[in-house]
Amino acid sequence: MTATTAAPASTSDPAKRKSYKLLTGPDTPDFCQKVSDHLDQGYELYGSVVITAVGTDLHCAQAVVLPQDQR
Repeated sequence: MTATTAAPASTSDPAKRKSYKLLTGPDTPDFCQKVSDHLDQGYELYGSVVITAVGTDLHCAQAVVLPQDQR
């Protein structure tokens, strides 16, 4: 699993942010920082975090959404 932190691509408005993102990655402080960074940018948590064991490693997925007034 890989997580995307790049600026969202948009064909009509480069400043428009995606209203939904699924953040994924290994269960590390970097993943927690990635989620925190999105919260600082105005995103809100959507649903519960999902944690999956892959061998001995844990991988996380957390959805975030922009509030309606920021879309």
